Amino acid sequence: EHALSRAATGYGALPNLLRNLGVPVMMNRGVLTEEAIDSLLVLTPKADTQSDEIEDIRHDGAILIVLPKWQAIPDAKHPGWVRTIGALPPNATLALLPDALRKNSELIVRKGPATVDLRRPSGTPFGAPVQVEGLRTLSGPQWIPVVVDDQNHPVLVMHKELRTYVLADPDLINTQGLKS
Repeated sequence: EHALSRAATGYGALPNLLRNLGVPVMMNRGVLTEEAIDSLLVLTPKADTQSDEIEDIRHDGAILIVLPKWQAIPDAKHPGWVRTIGALPPNATLALLPDALRKNSELIVRKGPATVDLRRPSGTPFGAPVQVEGLRTLSGPQWIPVVVDDQNHPVLVMHKELRTYVLADPDLINTQGLKS
């Protein structure tokens, strides 16, 4: 579940897509430099990430946290691949957020697969319809919707006071999602 992973639950396709669109991409597992302040820091925490690990990250620029969704295990038949064994419970997913972000937040899971039309809160379409299994949305009084689903539930939100965004469903940008 990182930017170099080509597994279905990884994000290896996203840097390639961004580069092909002409967007500069820099991946760094080390200390953030002063130049990073103008960049969007994308965090893709695993299900076992502790909330203080996210809270301890110091970045004055904008941060996007992509919530985890799937429990995955290595695929014995294909080295380097993973198999999903089910979705994480919403409460386990929310538990990795720091208290200031988690407080009064609700993660809602849509039942089954659905073709979803994403749009801006104003109603302007946001990309083509996408097929998502168990679409997840996030809401709460501290969140401002940035992208909503066809039922007006927030998929991408921005915190009212912090420069922090949260994407409720990783299947919109992970390798599995981007392949379609």
